[in-house]
Amino acid sequence: MKRIAILDGSLHGKGGNTHGVIEEVLKGLEPLFDIDYIELKDVIDISSLETRLHEAHGFVVASGTYWQSWGSPLQRFLEAG
Repeated sequence: MKRIAILDGSLHGKGGNTHGVIEEVLKGLEPLFDIDYIELKDVIDISSLETRLHEAHGFVVASGTYWQSWGSPLQRFLEAG
């Protein structure tokens, strides 16, 4: 089965509003794909994700908006990647 990596780039992860949207998306994806949920706020070393990201066949990237931009966990991921 193909794998989708969910990259939650919000500040609050599973405790925030962005996760509610992710849960709705998962309703359609879970029957079709293996899901790898990654809370970027908890990732200290981006290189630790290398294997998980390479195993993914696709990505869903989610973030709340803060000051008309995405959250700092997603920004840190994009800059370090």
